[in-house]
Amino acid sequence: MDQSGTVARTAGAVLGAAAGVVRGWARGEDGTPAIVELWLEGGFVSDAIASGPAGAFELPLPVAHRPPVAQPASVRVRHGEALDGGTLVLDPALFTAGSPARETWPALPWKLEAEFEGFIDRFGPGRVHGWAQRRASRSRKPEFLLVEDGQTLGSFRAALWRKDLEEARQGDGRWGIDEALPHALRDGRLHRVSLCDPEGGEVLAGPVLVRLPPAETEPAVAPSRPEDLRPRRQRPARTDIPAGIAYSFVVVFHNMRREAARTLHSLTRAYQRGIGALGYEVLCIDNGSTETLDPAWVESFGPEFRLIRPDAVHPSPVGAINAAAAEARGTYLAIMIDGAHVLSPGVLREAWDAAAEAPEAIVAVRQWFVGGDQRWLAAAGHTREHEDLLFDRIDWPEDGYRLFEIATPIWESPNCWVDGMIESNCLFLPACLWRRLGGMDTRFDEPGAGYANLDLFHRAAMETPEPIVALLGEASFHQFHEGTTTNVPVATKEARVRAYELRYAALRGQPFAGFEPVDIRVRGRMQTLRAFYSRQRPASPARIGVTHAIRPGSLPHHFDDRAQTYLQSTYVECRLHEEVGWLGQKIGVAPADAMQIQALLVQLRPDRIVMVNAAAGLVSFVEHVRQLAGLATTRVVAVGAGTEGFGDTVIWIADSAVGAVPVVRRTIATAEMVFVIFAPDQNDDLPIGALREYAAMVTLRSYLVFLGTAFGQPLIGYSRRFYMKAIQLLLESEPFAIDETCNNQLITTSPMGYLQRIEPPPTL
Repeated sequence: MDQSGTVARTAGAVLGAAAGVVRGWARGEDGTPAIVELWLEGGFVSDAIASGPAGAFELPLPVAHRPPVAQPASVRVRHGEALDGGTLVLDPALFTAGSPARETWPALPWKLEAEFEGFIDRFGPGRVHGWAQRRASRSRKPEFLLVEDGQTLGSFRAALWRKDLEEARQGDGRWGIDEALPHALRDGRLHRVSLCDPEGGEVLAGPVLVRLPPAETEPAVAPSRPEDLRPRRQRPARTDIPAGIAYSFVVVFHNMRREAARTLHSLTRAYQRGIGALGYEVLCIDNGSTETLDPAWVESFGPEFRLIRPDAVHPSPVGAINAAAAEARGTYLAIMIDGAHVLSPGVLREAWDAAAEAPEAIVAVRQWFVGGDQRWLAAAGHTREHEDLLFDRIDWPEDGYRLFEIATPIWESPNCWVDGMIESNCLFLPACLWRRLGGMDTRFDEPGAGYANLDLFHRAAMETPEPIVALLGEASFHQFHEGTTTNVPVATKEARVRAYELRYAALRGQPFAGFEPVDIRVRGRMQTLRAFYSRQRPASPARIGVTHAIRPGSLPHHFDDRAQTYLQSTYVECRLHEEVGWLGQKIGVAPADAMQIQALLVQLRPDRIVMVNAAAGLVSFVEHVRQLAGLATTRVVAVGAGTEGFGDTVIWIADSAVGAVPVVRRTIATAEMVFVIFAPDQNDDLPIGALREYAAMVTLRSYLVFLGTAFGQPLIGYSRRFYMKAIQLLLESEPFAIDETCNNQLITTSPMGYLQRIEPPPTL
């Protein structure tokens, strides 16, 4: 049967049966090999491709289908007529234990044709993977049909954003494919399938021959995106729904019709999950927009929505918020001073549950940036159009939790869900508390209100005896727009923030201070694995460069001490330093340590470099640094290491570290600058004796580098070695200081191990 549904005539005949097979030939009018099937008493037995010389085929007779007695059988073309001589009687003795013939699968990937670009890179056993994009209308979501001989077996669509495809310049990554194959195709039988356009029926890929294992016998295959594809457990519906209005949202907009559309949709009943018939209202303030919001447009989001226009427009929205809150009917208020924030789908339900546990507490929603750090994206060329593309890529608002795929926490902390807080752009608080506070302080009259939102958060938290409740797994997502401190030049931003700080200090009599983690109770649950990935690459389609002009990083924000300790311990416990080499020899230290040592050698240009118990590869590395740096008169003195490969350029002392001390002293007697690299004897758990001997050799301003401190207490808590204790004892009696700047590359095998002499040594 062709694409039009017309039956294609097939010529052929059955030539006979032998042990294990039925032989014959078949050939279609269009010249393509036919799929021939063997049926026994109405049940399918086997199939084969008539692809041999002159269309020859062999149909297997597997023993699993052996009949108890001779039975009639028929041989026919798939979706076609029986062949000449195709009705025959098969004796049970013809069925053998041989395996059915295996057909060759086509090579992947399958390139898409016609108006599409892309390919299928995996087909089976249970899913189809790839990407596709329309050439003429790249923003249209591609959909496809799987067709066999004119019959549609199933359909799938390209709707998955794949960052790896975008970075490989395969389309823009927006239309990745990861779909389940139809069960009609997963039956263990041969199929000749084509990928077709549902609009015009045009073949985009194929036809290709495939045989997939039956669905009921197929081993479980985990999807490539389990966080998006797995079904989510539903929370039980609450039955204690209060009468009347429970929540009043107060949301401020100014020249952000585009952003308002998404924010308001995220507040609709269709988007917020698990709230049932909970009563709430959304009071939308248009604070002097050039293109004013239309009341009918606002009300189109639902009967809960109402537009409010202030009697007097002021650059600061504080007065308008207070006026709108005076009209609120809810038991609780939710203040959103910046209407550019889109909410995740569980915010209202989680706030409701939190209020049931602690009715007097304030509930705060943490803030994320869509696309990445918006304070710097503008300088890299990010635009609102780029952000629109990000929302398209996640099919928003189909699943609001996919916002975490395209966003970053505002502070990008590795502990973003349990960090302290300074504000929230969706702050829930009891209406009675709002009235006690007197609302927002109208003295914050700067454009955008300065620190008014931070001030409200601080005063509300101090007024209630309950801890701040911070929702886990829910967030508000700030859209890119013309804000007062985002999408502005860096100098402008810094000047405005400084002015806000000074204004707050003048009004409150002290600098602003946020709340620490101990002041916060975290509640809720994580809805998607993506919400754990708090430190992400920018998702913006703009090409981002990390330079001093775009975004200087800040370790305290992006990588705190706890995260560094975790990374450091993981590195040394997995012994990754043992994989670091120089010219084929292991150097036994982290790459950052090797680079730090060479930087110090080039800076100090020592006369003698004493290396104690160092790996031969590290001696080799230091000797090559000496040569490349032009230190012609410098000599390396290696204690306790091998002697091969250097001749007279390295002075080798094969004694133990302590036994070699007199020899080393004579070797360095005339040197003005001595640099020591010390690795402790593995049998000495507290190497203070040897450490003091070699520390005495270090000259003023030079260094003693204690290798491997990461492997001792307390850096590795279950180590029996006390290397840091040895350093402590040394510092109590010798004029050395720990140079922490030498450990600024995050991963080192020698934390706190770079010791600089700050007073002249005693005469040797």
